[in-house]
Amino acid sequence: MKNLNSSLGELRQQINDIDQEILQKIAQRFAIVKKVGALKKGLNKEIFDSEREIELATLHQKISKKVAIDPKLAQAVFTLIIEESRKMQK
Repeated sequence: MKNLNSSLGELRQQINDIDQEILQKIAQRFAIVKKVGALKKGLNKEIFDSEREIELATLHQKISKKVAIDPKLAQAVFTLIIEESRKMQK
């Protein structure tokens, strides 16, 4: 039983480590998003870019299928990220 508890603890730590990496990557993405927002402002471009969002949705679906993640899950996750990105660009 001790080995099973140890294995469970190790697996949970791996999950914690991966969660930290995911959040760090989201933070990196948001830092870039702020720069994109500043450039858009300087170029008098709209924050919402439907072509770019379609491009991203297609990319996310393609990647999700490649890595065996439900495309609906990927879409839901990135919908939240993109909504927050738009807010950050204002």
